[in-house]
Amino acid sequence: MRLDPVSRLDSASEEGRPPSPPVPPSGMARFAPSGQGADSERELRGRRFLWASAPAAPEGQLRAALDEAVELALALRGALPPRVQDGAALEAVIGDQVFRARALGAAGLAVALPRLTGGARGALHPEDSATLLAWLGAAREAPVALVFDESDRSAQVLAPVPLSDLVERSATEGHSAASPRAQVRSLPAREPREPAAPREPERPARPAQPSAAAPDEALPPEARATEAPGAASSASEGRSDGRPRGVLPPRSSRLRRPEAPAGTFAAARGPGAAPVPGAGAPPAANEALAVAPGSADPEERGAGATLRPPRAGHDAAPIAEAAQADADALPPTRRERKVPRNRILSAAEWRALAVELDNARGPKPVRVIEQLFATHYTPLLGATLAGETDAAVRGVVDSWRTSFEHSYREAFSALRVTGKRPPMVFDAPDMAARLARLNGARGVKLLLVDAMRFDLGERVAAHLKEVMTDRAILVERSLLWAALPPTTTAQISLLARGPDGLREAMPPSEAEPAIARGRAVATLRRERVGSRELMKLDLVEARLRAAGPPFAERIEAIAEEVADVVARFMDSLPPRTLLLVFGDHGFRMTGDGSTTGPASQGGGSPEEVLVPAQAWLVGGVH
Repeated sequence: MRLDPVSRLDSASEEGRPPSPPVPPSGMARFAPSGQGADSERELRGRRFLWASAPAAPEGQLRAALDEAVELALALRGALPPRVQDGAALEAVIGDQVFRARALGAAGLAVALPRLTGGARGALHPEDSATLLAWLGAAREAPVALVFDESDRSAQVLAPVPLSDLVERSATEGHSAASPRAQVRSLPAREPREPAAPREPERPARPAQPSAAAPDEALPPEARATEAPGAASSASEGRSDGRPRGVLPPRSSRLRRPEAPAGTFAAARGPGAAPVPGAGAPPAANEALAVAPGSADPEERGAGATLRPPRAGHDAAPIAEAAQADADALPPTRRERKVPRNRILSAAEWRALAVELDNARGPKPVRVIEQLFATHYTPLLGATLAGETDAAVRGVVDSWRTSFEHSYREAFSALRVTGKRPPMVFDAPDMAARLARLNGARGVKLLLVDAMRFDLGERVAAHLKEVMTDRAILVERSLLWAALPPTTTAQISLLARGPDGLREAMPPSEAEPAIARGRAVATLRRERVGSRELMKLDLVEARLRAAGPPFAERIEAIAEEVADVVARFMDSLPPRTLLLVFGDHGFRMTGDGSTTGPASQGGGSPEEVLVPAQAWLVGGVH
């Protein structure tokens, strides 16, 4: 008796077990004529597939190009961040991407592949061939649609083939070439001995109970259209592992690699993966297929030419073993190609972080703005300057910077009148006195590091923790807001006048004061600011006035220099002294990943306005 979805649901209810999840649409692979890829895109988008178009890739880098295109499409839709580990097998990566696409409500994942670059005699690179085999395997088992260029129909894909097949084929071809006439002459002798013609009409009577393993080609088109739901349900029930169609099988049945765990794409994220804030918790494994149920129409699948894997009629185990042997035989340079993969994974994480930052729009309290700045904006800014992000992430960073600058300029005019303001740079002396009382300090010292912005201050604190392990302890760290304009002249003036200086006319915006050169930049200068005395360090300001190396290398070198100077000053302080290290303003820097230009200051960007303040208790540490 054939069970349709309704009867299966009723029988499951009577037996007291939950019904099986709906079957997702099957994947496909087709060729599209050059210049007509838009038709395939419209069709697949109409069927609720998430579309990703991969750019042209150099030889051997097809996997990186496909990963970047899919991750960008997922990030633009606000998908969950990837949960596969760095260096995971491609099958697990594809399964995780399909899961995240279906979690968005899409019916599946559609990928338009670029023109394939062949090497000698038109054969694809081994890495590109392995990538195509993995994606084609996913298209046969999961809702993945692949669109190839028509000109790539004759591309030679390196696919693992068992040695026994080659030996048998060679023996068969050799026998055929040795005695072709004997085979031709033997055919008429067997024709009179075929009595099966009268029994042919009896065969159509058996499909009354179709088997789950019977191919769709055995039925006429009308029967396939009517039997599709039942066949799909029977196929899902006929699997030995209880796996419904649409879930990727364990990787052991395809390309086995010992460094990555096996599992379906629904379980690739891991049961203990923490959800992303604001993105919602991921669905359970048995709910992953029910997010976006869709029907698999056989006629629609037949619209394009479906690609079949090489020698698909053979067992998958010898193919997997041959694929592993082929992967082990690759030259050692393959290990060097893992660097772009690491970069793609980090780029995906940056995109997920940018999506969260972009979603946090609108008016926010000061504490929320400071948290977004420290946990989202600053890391994205550093990755952008290091050249690790794409255009979409850079657009989010620029948009958040512009919005912050516009809002703060408007709010600054109001806070000068109302007095309702966040902690500002000129509040540093009062903050130090309060923290000294709370921590039982006997003295207070102020150290102003000119142009020390937040990310630089974090690196300085990390170095000081390593150097001053048993001599000082960090008791407080916070953010201070610089008054406009964020220049040394304006902040020193407000430090001298205090909060009352906000209500008075701000001094005219001037260029940064002259600073020492050479070794003198690493020397602390004692300055009198109003009724207070503080130490001032111009090292950061001096190092930023010219172009330099890449961002990460340059900022780390400056942080080490600053930490050495501050550590020597801490050693000279008496025990139980509270030292407040803070910046007066930040800076902006441009970079392309290989070099950075001179820093600029005086604007209203977040990195120029928000500066760090760190309170260190020196001596008496147990």
